[in-house]
Amino acid sequence: AIPACAPLQPMLASLNTLQWWSCLRRMNSMMQPALPAPSKSSAPTSPTRDGTACGPRDPGVRQDHTQSFLSLRQSHAEWRKKNMPSRLEWLLSIINSGDLQQLAYFEAHGQSREATEVGQTCAHCNARVSSKSGYNADEYRPADRCQICLRWHCQQHCNFTVNLGFSTGDLKLTCCERCQRSVAVLQWHKDQLPECLSETHRQIMIARTQLAEHLASLSTHLTNFDGLTRKLGEWQTQGEDPALLEDHKKGVQESRGNVDAAEAAISACLVRLDGIPANGRDLKLRQQLLRRTAAKLQPLKLQLKTIRAIADQLNRNLSGRRG
Repeated sequence: AIPACAPLQPMLASLNTLQWWSCLRRMNSMMQPALPAPSKSSAPTSPTRDGTACGPRDPGVRQDHTQSFLSLRQSHAEWRKKNMPSRLEWLLSIINSGDLQQLAYFEAHGQSREATEVGQTCAHCNARVSSKSGYNADEYRPADRCQICLRWHCQQHCNFTVNLGFSTGDLKLTCCERCQRSVAVLQWHKDQLPECLSETHRQIMIARTQLAEHLASLSTHLTNFDGLTRKLGEWQTQGEDPALLEDHKKGVQESRGNVDAAEAAISACLVRLDGIPANGRDLKLRQQLLRRTAAKLQPLKLQLKTIRAIADQLNRNLSGRRG
């Protein structure tokens, strides 16, 4: 509190509480020293994606968290692997390798008839469970044992099913949510198309995969076509051997044929995608895929048009020399 001087006491006594506190705040602010204006050179800078410093007024990314996310995912994967039950890790390795003999050993090893011990709790919710008959329903819940990790759970948290259909005879295992999720993730990455997709989604997914492959092929062949065409132009300018120019011309024509084939494959895939019957959400998904493909295809077509014009001019020059 700021002590009131003698001449100010009558004035402060006549003020109400709100006015008194307002007066004190103003007097306190007047007594504080003025802060220096921040200099432009001392403004903090943030790294951009390429590692260079980004000024306070520069446009673009202020801070890139990509490495932080990668580090977080790596640490989570290490923690999950460290705390993964041994049988779950064994089953994931069997699914990844497709070893039927190991799968039979895994199934036989999991057929245990042991009963719950006194004080056994659910591995998920920590509720007291019992597999014996005549238990007190007010204190215990019916227990089920996960056939993958062999941990006891209550029936509510052990009602998931895993279908291992890569063998000749399908094997269904009743398991807990954690084991079911781990197996489902691995099967999702291994399967070409998940079983949960509808027919329309399946066709759109197939078209998306094919378009991605054809676009990558077109970009690769286009780069090769561009390099061969530029090399042919340099050799024409330098006056290389005509036989060498003819051999190189055949390579240019072959590369051009690969580009034309990739472009035709993309056009055919777009026609099939446009013919997929869709409505509602599926229609929006198809339209987004078409727009995204067109956005990626447009710069490639512009580059291809330029390279084709250069290649045609070089062919005319070679034909004029032979004539």
